[in-house]
Amino acid sequence: FRQVHLRRAHIRTKAWGLVTAFFGIAFTLEKIRSEGPLDPITILHYALLPVSMLAAWLPWSRFYYSHSLPFARFSIPIVSTLAAPFSAQAVAQGHMEVVTMVALQIVGIFQFTGLLYRMALGTCILVVAGFAVGAVIWSLPPAIAYTYVPIMCLATLLGAVESRGSE
Repeated sequence: FRQVHLRRAHIRTKAWGLVTAFFGIAFTLEKIRSEGPLDPITILHYALLPVSMLAAWLPWSRFYYSHSLPFARFSIPIVSTLAAPFSAQAVAQGHMEVVTMVALQIVGIFQFTGLLYRMALGTCILVVAGFAVGAVIWSLPPAIAYTYVPIMCLATLLGAVESRGSE
């Protein structure tokens, strides 16, 4: 089953890997520019960037079928969950476009990462919870949090229903 699943997801994981690498590089460079190279959040980006690069390379390599799923099961939940609170921080700083990116990330976790259904669903739930925790930590106004957290829950529901229906 896993081999068939990975075969069906191969083109999508290639695309997702390239997008992940692009945004990993872009966000790291932006943090260096805006916060400086030694800011704690910039340092977190330094730690996450190699994961993004490996995610971009793996679907193009001969190791895709043997290593992709174990790597994705480990890396995608960790990276996605770590990024979610900082997305809430960006929204608290007025960058409302980040909410759209989080919703796209949720749908992408289901459709493009190659994760199996339960792992994708668990990861998306962690993303929503991480955003909610970040909303509390960075004092996101309640009206904004009460608007965007349900949108992320809806994106998770829609992604789950569509993903479940396509298996």
